[in-house]
Amino acid sequence: MTSSSSPVNASISSPAVSSLPVTGSSSGQSIQTKSIPLLNSLNQTGSIKLDRSNFLLWKSLVLPALRGHRVDGYVLGTKICPPQYIPNEPATNASINPDFEDWIATDQIILSWLLSTMTVGIASQILHCTSSCELWKAVTDLMSAHSRSRVTMYKYDLQRTRKGSSSVEEYLTKMKNLADNLAMAGSPISEADLVTQTLAGLDAEYTPVVLYLFDKESITWIEAHSRLLSFERHLEHLNNVNSVSNSFANVAIKPNASAASGSQQSSSRPSSRNHGQRSFRGGRGRGGGRYPRPKLTCQLCGKSGHNVLQCFYRFDRSYSGPDKSQEPSAYVATPQLVEDLDWYMDSGATNHITHQETTGKAEAGQSHT
Repeated sequence: MTSSSSPVNASISSPAVSSLPVTGSSSGQSIQTKSIPLLNSLNQTGSIKLDRSNFLLWKSLVLPALRGHRVDGYVLGTKICPPQYIPNEPATNASINPDFEDWIATDQIILSWLLSTMTVGIASQILHCTSSCELWKAVTDLMSAHSRSRVTMYKYDLQRTRKGSSSVEEYLTKMKNLADNLAMAGSPISEADLVTQTLAGLDAEYTPVVLYLFDKESITWIEAHSRLLSFERHLEHLNNVNSVSNSFANVAIKPNASAASGSQQSSSRPSSRNHGQRSFRGGRGRGGGRYPRPKLTCQLCGKSGHNVLQCFYRFDRSYSGPDKSQEPSAYVATPQLVEDLDWYMDSGATNHITHQETTGKAEAGQSHT
């Protein structure tokens, strides 16, 4: 990270280096030897700027860089500033302590670098800090106060957040960030509660892995994270296989459908061919093997040869439809009884129904054939 990448860095880098106290050539060479490589090395670290939403991420990047250069004691307050003057010397002839100069130079470089890793909005609120340790405490208090004011919202979001259409990675990252914000605000939740709340926000398709994780006596966040990612990859694999199989099935169905239609046509062709042969025997056999096409009938005017979209009366609001008086009506059976006095030849039935009770009864001395 160069000093020109941020307006904050451009305004504070040069004063930090120029304010180093140098009283002699030997101490000046010592300060220059230690400070410049440290400044160049720190400027090559990550370029993430601290804002109100990424304090934990910023802290996880800054502290390892300071520990790697063995200067984390300056910001944590474990490396105490040595006395300014060499002890056991008369006050009139007191000399500047070289260790004090080295400490001040290193501390100011760290202070400048920390300010350069912040956004303008955050850095402008802590410009009053004169040491890296004071700056570190001010940033921590500022971010904690901001988080404490949003504890209720974090808890609400943690309970209401659902996976939905987001990926498992995005969902887990969001839940972990909410838990981290609660911890920084002084209201942490246990790892078991975080896992339980996260599993409760998954969709129904994740039921198998949710039941598996709930059956375990103890589950860590890392293990739950790994299981859910593996299950998501398995679901994606199954969906890809199903989509490929469906595409092959569609390709295979089309020839079968055409074959079935072809078989139906072929099954109907012999009759048409026979009809054509009979027609050929009786004449020329015109039209043998051909099927008449169905005629279109308009549903608006009732005429054939066109449909509603092509009807002339389509936009005629005064047209009330065809004359229905000439339409054929269905035959209705009459409820009246009809007498039939005629006799018909024997049908072979043993019983008959007549309109008269005495009809059909043989009288004494008479016979019927």
